[in-house]
Amino acid sequence: VPQENIKIVGRIKYQGFDSWSPWISSDSPLKKKQTYEISFLLPIIIGSVVALALVFLMTVYLIRKRKYQMKYDYEKAEGNADETKKLNDQMVVKITKHTEVYQELKSRHLKL
Repeated sequence: VPQENIKIVGRIKYQGFDSWSPWISSDSPLKKKQTYEISFLLPIIIGSVVALALVFLMTVYLIRKRKYQMKYDYEKAEGNADETKKLNDQMVVKITKHTEVYQELKSRHLKL
């Protein structure tokens, strides 16, 4: 019937219900649902936010780790030279004392 200017009007009454649906005409515009666009964009938006949050957290973690490593390397290079020397000197003293004790025990054993 598209060639003629006929207007079709109608409404529906469902079985088991007392009320009728609103009147609908053939010349009224169709309403599009906006839910498709929102339901399509929502996972994309959430995924983007989660991805950005992960990238941010990883960046902060790596920067903190790098700063800590640099601080540790600096302290190791600068501050531990004296400590290393002290430890080495203590080891020499201990080795010397142990050697002296060993020599004394050995000489006592030989005398027996």
